[in-house]
Amino acid sequence: MNNISVDDVLFIHDYILEKSGGLSGIRDRGLLESAILKPHTHVFGIERHESLFDKAAALLEAIALFHPFIDGNKRTAMAAAGFFLYLNGYETTFTNSEYEEFMIYVVNHKPKLKTIATWLEKHSSKF
Repeated sequence: MNNISVDDVLFIHDYILEKSGGLSGIRDRGLLESAILKPHTHVFGIERHESLFDKAAALLEAIALFHPFIDGNKRTAMAAAGFFLYLNGYETTFTNSEYEEFMIYVVNHKPKLKTIATWLEKHSSKF
């Protein structure tokens, strides 16, 4: 499995802000590093997020809810999850309006990770 790095997410964040605007900067690098590690969490030696989509969901949720950046956390969360899926042979297929609606839902309602994983899987295709 190919993983995403802190540098990857920083690049994604900078690119998003360059294209769509917002305040640049990291609010808390430790939270960003925690978000990147969350998909690979083990509890008592058991991998907590087993499937690729579970891992992508954990990454998306962590960036969106931990708020490691001053601005652009939701946009970066979805783009980072999409890039993680791309690194592992999937492309996302959602529209901008589907993405915006879903990210607002995630932040406001804090659904279970399985709900996020299912949404990502439904809106992805193997290439």
